[in-house]
Amino acid sequence: YTSDRQKPGLSQPCFWDSPVRIKPQPAGLMWGKIRVPTLRGPVELAFSQDPGVRLRLEVFLPSGTSGQIWLPVPSGREFRLMLDGERCSGVLSEGWAIFEDVAAGWHVCEVSACSDKEGRP
Repeated sequence: YTSDRQKPGLSQPCFWDSPVRIKPQPAGLMWGKIRVPTLRGPVELAFSQDPGVRLRLEVFLPSGTSGQIWLPVPSGREFRLMLDGERCSGVLSEGWAIFEDVAAGWHVCEVSACSDKEGRP
């Protein structure tokens, strides 16, 4: 992928192969949308966030692709991960939760800091 030089606050996924890598970097933006044309069809991403508390992504991966979705996790706090309405766990790597092998289609991903009474699954 390329850095956010062309699309402020977001990284572009690779255009030419599968899996598509989505690694949003929204910084202080509260919401945003991006549509990136690829050889297999458009990859779409919409996000909304409360920085450091919650980040929600809506992702579309075109037919014939799969994806790897990276979400930044709140530092120093317990957090909850959701994928398509189900509480889940992703692979954790250097401040990111990674969802591997996400199938083509629409998906909703969310990471949120837990209250004192909640914890990770």
